[in-house]
Amino acid sequence: MLPYKIVSFNRLILFAFLLFSLSIQAQDKNEEALSKTANELFQAKEYNKAKDVYSQLISLYPKNENYNYRFGACLLIVDKDKEFPIKFLEYAVTQPNVNVEAFYYMGKGYHYNLRFDEAIKSYQQYQSKEKNPLPVKDEIRYCNNGKQLLKDIKEPSVLNKYTVNQSDFYISLKLKPMGGRVLSAPKELQSSYDKKQGYTPVMYVNSNTDEVYYSSYGSNGSTGLDIYKARVKSDGNLDNPIKLSSQINTPYDDSYPFMNEDETEFYFASKGHNSMGGYDIFKTDYNLDAETFGPAVNLDYSINTPDNDFMYATVTKEGYAFFVSDRNSDFGKVKVYKIDAEVNSVKIAILTGVFTSKSTKSCKITVTDLDRNEEVGTYSTNKTSGNYSMRLHKGGNYTFLV
Repeated sequence: MLPYKIVSFNRLILFAFLLFSLSIQAQDKNEEALSKTANELFQAKEYNKAKDVYSQLISLYPKNENYNYRFGACLLIVDKDKEFPIKFLEYAVTQPNVNVEAFYYMGKGYHYNLRFDEAIKSYQQYQSKEKNPLPVKDEIRYCNNGKQLLKDIKEPSVLNKYTVNQSDFYISLKLKPMGGRVLSAPKELQSSYDKKQGYTPVMYVNSNTDEVYYSSYGSNGSTGLDIYKARVKSDGNLDNPIKLSSQINTPYDDSYPFMNEDETEFYFASKGHNSMGGYDIFKTDYNLDAETFGPAVNLDYSINTPDNDFMYATVTKEGYAFFVSDRNSDFGKVKVYKIDAEVNSVKIAILTGVFTSKSTKSCKITVTDLDRNEEVGTYSTNKTSGNYSMRLHKGGNYTFLV
């Protein structure tokens, strides 16, 4: 009987080994399938769907640097919380075999969170490692602009805000008291290149004047989007459009024009001038008699952020204004802000430090403003160094929950 028992036991071990091997093979195939799906979705810019698949991969393989990088990149693109993705990207860029694009998205993460020096460093690392890098030269320019704009911060009083679809945000701008409208531009104002690109601009129309303002790629898009003016003739047709001067238009995208009621101030959005990232809103004085524009002035942190901020419209006599931004918004959505037209300077304190404990350097710090009775934000420390940085109203009263 003894030999039989030994043979049976050996068979049992062999059977268990085969089951284990099959399980590993099935797991490998599952990872391969998930990874392929996630990569295809990422390359197709289906970031919302890709995020969900990379989330599964992260839960199964939390130490994989490229899953961390891609998951963090997707979060940056589609989620309104721009702080949370940083921990995944910070881990990814510390690993030797990570895709070099991780440094680009690490730069974007720091950029969104106003950590401009760290963003520049990450962009430069990406630039030095990638043979054909994405255009980080502009991102570095945005960061340097942002550092300068931090020196004088103003804060608007928000009267109301609501979330709308980005594709038809203009419907929400209530400009009736001033007789103005923001509309989808007719086909007559679209160049053949606009139509080829599938670009339909919005235009600003003031019923008190005979002019409309809109943006277009022009004949070939060589200088990005530029702002044009067209006069409405007595028969209701539009005259030949005129491209606005270089005081307004830059080699980068310039769009979303608006002229105030008495035609003394012109507002527009631009990725050029001294934008800190994406579209920033600019203001310029307009001389009606000479039909000339003054220098473009960035509305700084009273309005602008490293996200896209655009379409500023004032209802001067009523004392309020609207502007639109995709900050803190889900993918495809924007927020329309109704604000008091007067903004006041505020003093900002930049609080930095290092968190340490015996077990970890990673934590979240939730800050609450006691004076306003509202949560300011949640800040994550660097997992490796424990460093943190936050910007708060100087002289305020806060609680910090670690």
